Amino acid sequence: MFFSTGPAIDLQDLATHHLDMSAHIVRNEIPRDSPVLRVLFHTGTDPGGRRQILLARHHQRVCIVLHASLGTRPPLHAACSPDGEDGVCLTQITIPSSWWPPLPSPDKDGRPGKITKTPPRLVQVAYSVMEPRPDDAEGCHAKMQIQPSTVLGNVPLVPPKGAYKELKLTDAIMMLLPHPPLFPKSRMHVPVFIDREKAKLLTAIVIR
Repeated sequence: MFFSTGPAIDLQDLATHHLDMSAHIVRNEIPRDSPVLRVLFHTGTDPGGRRQILLARHHQRVCIVLHASLGTRPPLHAACSPDGEDGVCLTQITIPSSWWPPLPSPDKDGRPGKITKTPPRLVQVAYSVMEPRPDDAEGCHAKMQIQPSTVLGNVPLVPPKGAYKELKLTDAIMMLLPHPPLFPKSRMHVPVFIDREKAKLLTAIVIR
């Protein structure tokens, strides 16, 4: 998916002179009501400076691809490209709600079911360093892998940190609104429960 061929001398240089790379997982767990995995990357060069010369010669940016996987589920990916003098970039992946254990259905009175404790599910976090395509001036579409994939560790999926607020839209539809700390471009999961018998005439739900 990410690989292509190139001149042998370039590939050898790229393989043997690695970037000085540091990666920091922003949170050591992923709550269900704030389901975002964030990793901060910082790049430099090897002490001899040969990598710096090589990058300048090829006018090369690097593309860092973040990988998140859980069991046999298809892995998730996100990418960023360090820019500026600091060589820093942040990449993030929104973990789908299906990666957590299913939420219990509401009881007969419409109240949210009680969440039972289960063993934590661990998301494996890794990253790869890629060379972008030459025509990819602003994006991060990988052309060739220039460093082996590196595993950062496992991050547990944990229950929501805050309580859910019950919002009953109709007799057939109920939503649970989480209350995590909010900031610009926050992401969250909003569970929606639909009573099949009471919603037989329902054709669509629009949430804005």
